[in-house]
Amino acid sequence: MIRSKRSWPSYLALGLWSFFVLVPLWVMIINSFKPRLSIYEAPMGLPETWTLEGYVSIFTGSQFPLYFLNSFAVVGGSIAFILFFASLAAYAIVNWNVPFTRAMTVFFIAGMMIPIRIGSVNLLQIARDLGLLDKAFGLVPVYVAMGMPIGVFVLVEFIRGVPKDLVSCTIYVIDKAAYRAATKQIGESWRRQVGRHYPAMALLVVSALLEDEAQVEIEATAVI
Repeated sequence: MIRSKRSWPSYLALGLWSFFVLVPLWVMIINSFKPRLSIYEAPMGLPETWTLEGYVSIFTGSQFPLYFLNSFAVVGGSIAFILFFASLAAYAIVNWNVPFTRAMTVFFIAGMMIPIRIGSVNLLQIARDLGLLDKAFGLVPVYVAMGMPIGVFVLVEFIRGVPKDLVSCTIYVIDKAAYRAATKQIGESWRRQVGRHYPAMALLVVSALLEDEAQVEIEATAVI
């Protein structure tokens, strides 16, 4: 396989980005096994004395498990709501052939440029009026409002890339056993190129194909 010589800047940028992401994780994990004072002596090095006192202190001397469960529930619930509502909005934007769908897309994208802190006072007043102050569930609507713009933006591009016009597909192979053995790789390639759109499909085993080197030939029909 021939690789483009111009791809090395991408690998360099990816390597640098990975370094800046992994180093803080390394520091956090390795220092969690050190005594408190040893953290300041050699923050990047391995601990001279391995200890679990930090974890024992967290789980026995604080309410960290409760905080963690609250965060997990709030974030998990927010992501579920964002995916549900953003997918509905994105599907409507892509498939409704009406003039204002473009304006709706711009409206959602504009939400990515507006800091949520601008509405902090109003959000606090709404949460107070709804009786959601000092309740974990009160954070879910705020997180959903913050995540909807980026959710709609990503899902609109994804749905636009799904080839919804494909209505049928016929696959010709010369070696049925080899095709069956490679069904996992073929499925991954299909989902990568077409997504999870499965039209009416047929598989035919033939004695030969037009090109001598070819193993598979695909005939597809699309309605535009």
